[in-house]
Amino acid sequence: MIRLSLVAVILSAGAGAFAEEPAKVQHGVETEKKPWTHLELNNDPENFQFAIVTDRTGGHRPGVFMDGVRKLNLLQPEFVVSVGDLIEGYTEDRAELDREWAEFDSFVTQLEMPFFYTPGNHDITNEVMRQVWTERYGKTYYHFVYRNVLFLCLNSEDPPSSNISAEQVAYVEKALAENPDVRWTIALLHKPLWTYNEDNGWAGIEAALAGRPHTVFAGHTHNYRKIERNDANYIVLATMGGSSRLRGANFGEFDHFMWVTMTDEGPVMASLMLDGIWDTNIITDERLGLIQPAFAGALVRTDGIVFDQPTVDRADTVLRLTNDADLPLHIKVRIEPTDALHASVESLERTVPPNSVEQIDLALLAGAPTPVDALEPVPVDWTARYDLEDNVRPVIVTGQHRIVIDQRFQIAAAESAIAVDGDVSDWSALPLEVREPGQLDDTLDAWHGWTDGSWRFGAAIHGDFLYIGARVTDDQIQLNEKREYYRQDSIEVRLDARPADARGSGPYADFESNLLFAIAPGQDPATIPGLDRLPEGATAVAKPVEGGYAFEAAVPLAYVKTLQGEDWSSVRLNITVNDFDSDGNAKLWWRPSWSSPANYAESGVFGR
Repeated sequence: MIRLSLVAVILSAGAGAFAEEPAKVQHGVETEKKPWTHLELNNDPENFQFAIVTDRTGGHRPGVFMDGVRKLNLLQPEFVVSVGDLIEGYTEDRAELDREWAEFDSFVTQLEMPFFYTPGNHDITNEVMRQVWTERYGKTYYHFVYRNVLFLCLNSEDPPSSNISAEQVAYVEKALAENPDVRWTIALLHKPLWTYNEDNGWAGIEAALAGRPHTVFAGHTHNYRKIERNDANYIVLATMGGSSRLRGANFGEFDHFMWVTMTDEGPVMASLMLDGIWDTNIITDERLGLIQPAFAGALVRTDGIVFDQPTVDRADTVLRLTNDADLPLHIKVRIEPTDALHASVESLERTVPPNSVEQIDLALLAGAPTPVDALEPVPVDWTARYDLEDNVRPVIVTGQHRIVIDQRFQIAAAESAIAVDGDVSDWSALPLEVREPGQLDDTLDAWHGWTDGSWRFGAAIHGDFLYIGARVTDDQIQLNEKREYYRQDSIEVRLDARPADARGSGPYADFESNLLFAIAPGQDPATIPGLDRLPEGATAVAKPVEGGYAFEAAVPLAYVKTLQGEDWSSVRLNITVNDFDSDGNAKLWWRPSWSSPANYAESGVFGR
């Protein structure tokens, strides 16, 4: 009853029916200067907002139109009008038509404001469909006035298809004659008949509209377009659920509705994309619990692939799809080939049950033996979806995992004990050279190549200690003893001494599972962060040298043996250089950060 009475008011309201004094701001600020620009509020009582929805059908995509209904309720227009194609139609089966119309009506009755129907070709294609429309909704074309604005809801299928009959033209002429002084006229129809070459009755409508302020809206093409014609804007809307390639604004392909604010100067129009309108549930604890594993790179992972030999023609791994949620995980995976490698499984689609892991054996194949250090990472693109309760937007996350084939590096056997003093001349060699970081975080493109920031490093064993040494090249050394290490030139060395099966493939960066030596050149080793967590006997030092600085650290082998046993086989290392220059700062990683989604299993493994 409330909706019916509101519609009656809309249909009967004239120019002065809603006249009222604009509300004013009450305040107690008595100073001459005020903390606002002005108090001329944009609240003319004659202005109002309404929305125009467009094609739901013509190959409809389930859920999109209802998503639009929910978002219209968020924005609270005074009413909603349509430009047709509301059901799929194209049938003479009355039972099917009744089912489709009942479904559509169940959508729009959830609107908290009136909805005005306009027919499209999917709605009244044939005589049976026309009869069903008439029985359910009465007229196929009509008009109403609201706040001195005339709305013409027209029928572009006034048979035959793509036509406006002479009777409809006469109806429009009469409606216009009866409302000569409205401040604006809005015409709505499904097909943009002005683009058709044949005589279809539209010329009569245009002739009747000539000389008065008006705007015309249509749909049908599923592509947005605006033109100026006859001193008026003619706008063809895109889709709100109809078939679309959804290539975006440059193609006019998107799901939206038009938001119109009616003013004395004419309509102010905004095309609102459905993807850009959200309620307060943008991020809730429930959604956050679903997307955090995705952002952490935990949904799609592979076992580490590490080779001792320098070349490879086949690499075997396991693709793991992990669902730690209490909902089913729907996931699509595409494994892209590289110049050297292709996967035995190129694409797959799975539904992973709640709190479970699905494992897929995977082989990466090369046509011929290829050097390991020449193999580019294999990209794995994925889209994950969690369906929430009915009529609630699903959680959809996309991402990319990289399958990296790495080589195992060797821990050298030192001929004598190494003094941890910042002088690396007693190292027989620092065999590994890093001129291109595996991950780069910078500001203002601050890294300018290997002369700006690079390093050589290595690992060695002698007696009861594992040693790590590095020689960093840095063309500008910027130090400040009053700042934390990460706010000046410094080096970070991470060591994970757990067994390979415990190191895992997921990201982690806590002191409990790996050691961190973080120090600036010349810094007192007693100030190393987390010093109290280092094993007894562990030490590190960094000292400036010509053209950069040197780093050395020692870790008692007893620490490694405690974690792996006497017959330990390998450890995992990562090195990060913080490079501070006058034109910006850069963080250079040898291997991607262990705490980022770019981390891959068993990167930086050093064997005995």
